[in-house]
Amino acid sequence: MAGSATLTVAPTTWPQATRWEGISHAIEAQDPITAAHGNRVGAYALAIAKALSIPPAKAEIIRIGACLHDIGKIAIPKNILNKPGPLTVEEFQIVKLHPLIGRKMLEPGAAFEPFLPIVELHHEHSDGSGYPHGLTHREIPFGVRIVQVADVYDALTSTRPYRGPLSQAESIEILLSGAGLRWDPEVIRVFVSMLKNPASVA
Repeated sequence: MAGSATLTVAPTTWPQATRWEGISHAIEAQDPITAAHGNRVGAYALAIAKALSIPPAKAEIIRIGACLHDIGKIAIPKNILNKPGPLTVEEFQIVKLHPLIGRKMLEPGAAFEPFLPIVELHHEHSDGSGYPHGLTHREIPFGVRIVQVADVYDALTSTRPYRGPLSQAESIEILLSGAGLRWDPEVIRVFVSMLKNPASVA
């Protein structure tokens, strides 16, 4: 796992597991980088949920939603996703479509309904500056807020086409600077504590 190899949590059991795993394998075949990122975010999100004493069934919904959160990116042109430099305004507008694309991909299947808020809203910000809807803190479901923090941390600590991975310390500093503005401060507090004390994770 990028950034904190010792922070690992075994997944729990979800009754519809075979359905979402089929989707996960399809993502991996189309875009292995997105699939690997989703799996790491899922593990981080599950660890946070457990630390916050979220019931196992809800924690598993958060984990699977996290694994699927970027599914819409498989519809974004690879020359944009893998661009080694800054995106143009037009290119970024295309990337910003992926949460809504992801929702549209999954919503025909009733079994995926619990995961739709995570897929659709993982780029919203507490101060209303995010996308696609410009929601504020209270409008963003708590499970989504957990995935947001896990997503940002993994993105920061992973290699990207335009930069190398940031260190754990650098990534924690960015999370803390965005607490209450972009991301949930309580989720960040718990996650940072876990990263600094990985032995405390059950």
